[in-house]
Amino acid sequence: MNWGWVTGILASTIRQSTPLLFVAFGTLFIQSSGIMNMAGEGFMLLSGFVAAYVTSITQNVWAGMIVATIITGIVGFFYTFVVQRFHVDQIIMGLSFNSLALGLTTLMNRSLFPQDTSSQQILPEFTFKPLGYSIPVYLGFLLIPLTALLLKHTRIGLKIRAVGEYPLAVESVGLDVIRIRYIACIIGTLLIGFGGAFLALGINNMFLDNMTGGRGYIAMTTVSFGKYTPIGILAAVALFGAGDALQFRLQVTGSIPYQFALMIPYAMTVIALVLFARKSRQPSSLAKPYRKSK
Repeated sequence: MNWGWVTGILASTIRQSTPLLFVAFGTLFIQSSGIMNMAGEGFMLLSGFVAAYVTSITQNVWAGMIVATIITGIVGFFYTFVVQRFHVDQIIMGLSFNSLALGLTTLMNRSLFPQDTSSQQILPEFTFKPLGYSIPVYLGFLLIPLTALLLKHTRIGLKIRAVGEYPLAVESVGLDVIRIRYIACIIGTLLIGFGGAFLALGINNMFLDNMTGGRGYIAMTTVSFGKYTPIGILAAVALFGAGDALQFRLQVTGSIPYQFALMIPYAMTVIALVLFARKSRQPSSLAKPYRKSK
């Protein structure tokens, strides 16, 4: 067995999984509160562009990561305001936001960055890489126990899960359902923003038009496949990351047409969803507008 090939796939799997891990856990927070996160793709594109732009100006990769994360959280607040205040259809709202983010970031990218591929590598990389991985990779895996602890064993975590299941019951004991959902969605969009920023800076080292390639939707799939548990989500994310790493290797070797190689991570995710996600139990109030009782 070619152990170099295996270790290369493993290392690539870890790197490719990291952005999706942040986005998936961000989606977990949002959907656990009862709000459908169809807008993950748009949040990632927005964050990735801001991260690339700020990094190109400051030449500081962490400045790009932090600014992009904060801006995504702010946009997430206003997105949540529209969803809750006007009771819009959450699926349509999410898809519309994704289209807007795609068009806006494509326009800004072509306006502000050179489109010649040879001159597009203008962003600095993470310089501190203990054991070969940058700090966000370790933060991603630290996020697993922290999320489990927060959602399962803290008051705010229990409140988030409660409003996702029975918002009227939560209201009946004097808690503010809307406020709790704001908290969950801001936490979630901050995590998604961090993941989108790392995709641009830690994986691609540039911003590309539509660089997410459906990862926002894949994140929703991993939450469903993982049955709303951190360990289950990690397994689902690792599956997609392994498929992503494999398709890159196959493209390099040229053993199969690259069009088929590109399909591998998505095909693996769809098959896993069909086989295992049917038994997933989503929050009872997911995507259902909440109206305060009188």
